[in-house]
Amino acid sequence: MKVEDAYEPIGKFVVKFQSLELITSILLIELINQDYDVGWCIVSEMSFARVVAGLVSVGKLRIKDQKLLEELHRLALQLNECENKRNTILHSGYFEMAGEVKRFKVTAKQRAGLKKIFFDACGIQEIIANTNFIDQTNKLVVNFVKKLQTHGLVSKVFFRFC
Repeated sequence: MKVEDAYEPIGKFVVKFQSLELITSILLIELINQDYDVGWCIVSEMSFARVVAGLVSVGKLRIKDQKLLEELHRLALQLNECENKRNTILHSGYFEMAGEVKRFKVTAKQRAGLKKIFFDACGIQEIIANTNFIDQTNKLVVNFVKKLQTHGLVSKVFFRFC
């Protein structure tokens, strides 16, 4: 992948994922049924994985409809997959070598020690496919919220943020 070809797909991916992160956080705030400022204080200190875990935990307490609860569990799996895609694309470093984009990851873990991994960057088509997956997940979250609204679990304020 050429350097100049990478900017737009990666930028679009970032915006789509951050939109997903926003609506997932708002959904958790709605389900904990707190003042939005209190909710933001809580979720702003949480990683995306913790927001998803919190969503499932709070959902188990608040959602009584078994089908909706099962849908929440499926949605959580898809949200976790979105996080994995985000981590692959955005939690790596990028550099240019001979006009091509390369990706690297350097980690130092207690058990595994230092690892330096260098590989070709994701192709544009893979980034676009991941962006589309995240966009579809955004739509699933919005549809799930609509169902929760019919049960009185999510306010109409939610869609002000979408």
